[in-house]
Amino acid sequence: MLKICSEHTATYAGNANGNFVRRAVAHLRKELPDRVKDKSDQQLDGCVRDVMERGRPFGSPFGQVADKLAVELARRRRMQ
Repeated sequence: MLKICSEHTATYAGNANGNFVRRAVAHLRKELPDRVKDKSDQQLDGCVRDVMERGRPFGSPFGQVADKLAVELARRRRMQ
């Protein structure tokens, strides 16, 4: 039987957060090109992560959703 420990969950959550940030940066580039044209991807990455962190005290679901998504993705990979 495979057991997932907290270290594994944290790793998957980190990957899910990273994927979300990359998609958010791509979205900003596509939807708001004039507003972000002077920012590098690294700067936008930092902005997205900052917004995610600032939203946590207000019940932002980003962290919770990423955690749940990571666990679900890990479960699906095991089933394949």
